[in-house]
Formats: sequence, C-alpha cells, structure tokens
Amino acid sequence: MDGKTEANERKPAQKKRAIITDDLLEALRDSKTIEDFTNKYKNDYFDVNLNDYLDSLLAAKNLTKAQIIKASHLNRVYAYQIFSGVKNPSRDELLALAVAMGLNFEECQRLLRLAEVNELYVKNRRDSIIIFGLMKCLGVMELNDLLYEMKEFILQ
Repeated sequence: MDGKTEANERKPAQKKRAIITDDLLEALRDSKTIEDFTNKYKNDYFDVNLNDYLDSLLAAKNLTKAQIIKASHLNRVYAYQIFSGVKNPSRDELLALAVAMGLNFEECQRLLRLAEVNELYVKNRRDSIIIFGLMKCLGVMELNDLLYEMKEFILQ
C-alpha cells in the first residue's frame, strides 16, 4: 500500500453538511414549484417529533423518566403522559422538563420548537431569567425561587 492510500483510509468519513435555514429559504424563493423544492430538499426536513427527541435526550444524558419527572416537580401521571405522547405539554411544563434534564440553551430551544410553542426570547424579562437558569444549571426549585424573587411567574 502506498502512503496516499493508507492516509486516505485513515481519514474519517465527512458528515454531510446540514443546509443552513437561510440557504433553504433562498432555494424556496427561487423554486418554480413547491414539488420541485420538496423533492430536492426532502432530506433536509426535521423528521423528529417531541417524544423521539425527549427519548433521545434521556438516552444521551443517561437519565430515566422517573428521575426527570421527580426533578421537574410535575404531576407524575401527567408527566408520563407527556413522555408517551398522550398529553401536549404547556411551555412551562416543557421548561420544567428541560431544566430537570439539565438541557443547554440550544437543546431547550429545539425542545420548545418541536412542541410548537414559543422559544425562549432574551428580550423577554422572564425568559431571560429562565435562560440564565439554564446557563447556570439551576434546578427547577432554584429557578422558581429566582423567578419569584424577580417577581415573575414561576414554572407551573
């Protein structure tokens, strides 16, 4: 084997670069028909639902539903129904789960997006306190104490 071939075999396979949302919008704007666009970019759509994302987060962080439900201070039966997809959680319930799981800001934003609720917005005072709590790895009770001290509604 020559040096070039051996070096090429050791190179890790490069991941396909995800298309940037702005590029996708530009392509949509330039498309003549929606069929052309959806066929061309069918691999660039999100196919993950909320339940799948919650399950993947649990697995990635080596957590159990029971641990998260206890840490979230949500009603146990209701929380299990959220995880199973039976109930549609409110934004605050999702935030309580996110805090209990120790999600970072980006993971939390994706969770909210997949649930089709408003993402956290730093220009909103309450949201900025919640973002601060996520960044400082506060628990649900600590975050609720901070929200209360700052005269904002606590996570329900």
